Amino acid sequence: MRPIKNAKKIDYNLIKVFDTVITEGNATRAARKLDVTPAAISQALLRLQNLYGEELFIRTRKGLVPSSKGKSLHQVFRQAIESIESTLCDKTDAQESNELIVLGGDITENYYFPAL
Repeated sequence: MRPIKNAKKIDYNLIKVFDTVITEGNATRAARKLDVTPAAISQALLRLQNLYGEELFIRTRKGLVPSSKGKSLHQVFRQAIESIESTLCDKTDAQESNELIVLGGDITENYYFPAL
């Protein structure tokens, strides 16, 4: 896959909208699921389409169907979403050991710690 122009303009929300529209098969259902307006979904898809310079969906009577470019992007985006979500599920060492780390200066130590 070649690099896109204006790659700095892509954000995670565009990827989530794209994925949800494909999963739901319909912009209105995707809007409901993401708690945004259908117009916001349309704008996000248009921004993404402009970044890639090609149609990402084909409109049919049954809803929006991803184009071949849309299908290939969805595979890549799905992996990215899963990677990001997996980092949110990982426990850190502090969570596993029930440690509390407090950062502060002398005031914190002298004023707050005695109360603990």
